[in-house]
Amino acid sequence: MYRWIAALWLAVLFAVSPVLAKLPERPAGPILDQAGLLTPAQQVDLNGKLTAFNDRTGRALVVATVKSLDGQEVQPYANDLGRKWGIGDEKSDSGVLLLVAPAERKVWIASVR
Repeated sequence: MYRWIAALWLAVLFAVSPVLAKLPERPAGPILDQAGLLTPAQQVDLNGKLTAFNDRTGRALVVATVKSLDGQEVQPYANDLGRKWGIGDEKSDSGVLLLVAPAERKVWIASVR
C-alpha cells in the first residue's frame, strides 16, 4: 500500500516538474524582460515607478515578458509564475503580475496569492 502511494506521488512530481522547470527565475526587481520588448531606458524608468509604487502601497506589481509560454495556456502560466515568484501574500490578493507573451500574442493580468 505504501509503495503504491509513494509511486503515485513520484508520478505526480514528475508530471509537474517539467512545467515548473520551464518557468523563469524571479528577477531582482519588479521587471523581467525575457522577450526583449523594453529598451534599457524604459526598463530603468518602469523599474523606478514600480519599485516606488510597491514600496508606497505595500502591494506587489510585477511585469514579465517571456519568450514563449512553452505550449501552456497563458492563464495557468501566469498563475504558476506568480506563485513561484511569491508575488502577493497569503492574507490578501495584494500581488499582481502583468504577463506578456509576444510569440503567442497573449497578455494576462493575474491577481496572485
